Amino acid sequence: MRTETVFGILYTILWPVFRFVYPIKAVGRENIPEGAAVICPNHSAAIDPFYVVFAFGRKYPMWAMAKQEILNWPVVGWILGKAGVFGVDRGSADLKAAKTALRCLKENRKLLMFPEGTVIRNGIGTVLIPKDNVRDLEEIDQTVRSALRFVPVETVDQ
Repeated sequence: MRTETVFGILYTILWPVFRFVYPIKAVGRENIPEGAAVICPNHSAAIDPFYVVFAFGRKYPMWAMAKQEILNWPVVGWILGKAGVFGVDRGSADLKAAKTALRCLKENRKLLMFPEGTVIRNGIGTVLIPKDNVRDLEEIDQTVRSALRFVPVETVDQ
């Protein structure tokens, strides 16, 4: 089954439950760029990936870089892998993860990546997608030849 199909099925199943249990407010959706982009949220809670994915909406499916340990969980890891989540070994220079991220961007996808690399306790509730902080990067290397956008995202308490 294609990654987009699995992502869509999981989104359809999880969104209503998530919305009921963890209501969120997304501010700035109009600032989401079309095409390839690296989505860079702060990481204040384990639930942040869900907040970001649901804030962006089904229109913007994304691949996500996650710590390798999550993908080792039975069943859950397999499902996440099928939905576009790929692992990174945070204790080394993980070339496989870097190549997967570059392939994702070359294929014009959104890539969810937490720059902090781990949860930094702060607070959750509102997802902000600021217009003034969307950055263009003309060239990351010769593998990604088109303009690439980095989109900082902030999750904050309501």
